[in-house]
Amino acid sequence: MSYSVKEFGSNEEKVVLSNSYLQIEVSTLGATLVSLRLLRTQDHRDIVCGMKDAEGYLAHDKYFGACVGRIAGRIDQGRFTLNEKEYQLPQNNNGNSLHGGIHGFDRKHFTYEVMQEGEVGSIILQYTSVDGEEGYPGTVDLTVTYRLDHNRMSIDYSAVSDQDTIINMTNHSYFNLEGHTSSTILDHSLRVDSNELLMIDEDSCPRGNRLQVESTPFDFRCEKKIRECIEQDHEQLRLGNGIDHFFIFTTDQDQITLRSPDSKVALHVSTDQVGANIYSANYLDGSDIGKENIAYPQRCAICLETQNYSNDINIHEDATCILRKGDTYSSHTTYTFEVEE
Repeated sequence: MSYSVKEFGSNEEKVVLSNSYLQIEVSTLGATLVSLRLLRTQDHRDIVCGMKDAEGYLAHDKYFGACVGRIAGRIDQGRFTLNEKEYQLPQNNNGNSLHGGIHGFDRKHFTYEVMQEGEVGSIILQYTSVDGEEGYPGTVDLTVTYRLDHNRMSIDYSAVSDQDTIINMTNHSYFNLEGHTSSTILDHSLRVDSNELLMIDEDSCPRGNRLQVESTPFDFRCEKKIRECIEQDHEQLRLGNGIDHFFIFTTDQDQITLRSPDSKVALHVSTDQVGANIYSANYLDGSDIGKENIAYPQRCAICLETQNYSNDINIHEDATCILRKGDTYSSHTTYTFEVEE
């Protein structure tokens, strides 16, 4: 296990942590996963999309690899009621609030420390979000921990607030197991342990209606190529411009598998969250120029955003995203990589 620290522009740094299986680069801007290399592949391929420096992230709004919050996903009209008080958040996406607002956690500076225990290493990043930031109540102390253990990377979130608030965190990495330089995700195979998903409306916001995946393009209970979903005609695909839906898990571990077209690389995702918003890079268009001067086109990658229910604060009285004063919010997701050498 080894680590190093590099300048990343805009007074930000990039921490590089590696073992014999994986190498990750994490920026202090947004606790962002900038790079994830599979060191057991011949080309040591980097399988997440990202920008070459902090300025690149600040100039774009695609959330490449970012820690997003306080609330991942959309909040209907940017409004919610908590303890009989209504709050108004910035409306930064079709009249809704998306991924924490205009200046969400993806644009905040995190402090960090690195911990090493034998062959296990961690990058621990911290940020304090003050009461009223982006319209949210309560001062929240947030910790994001990236951990490498052999062929596994895990991401843990922990947060406490000095008053009742809402929080629902995720990581927004864009994965392509052929490498971030590959132009399409469509021939990857995907499995999701989910019988139903949250339907979206014209503005891509879920409002509580559910769709059973059986006999629809969204049935990934058995592995199938992503194009077998994307290329079908379905109203929900038209509304989302592709897959941009919250899949509700039926199991409590090992819920997602993503496999490269040649089946030589597989990613297994296991989480304690109730589901994941799966997003097929529908709104990338080649205008985002990333690392190695790569232009990222539509469908070049897929996001597997493990989290609690989207827009739940406006759907259920006992919403999963409510964090009470004195309680601790936590979230754990593990990404396990298999490589046929």
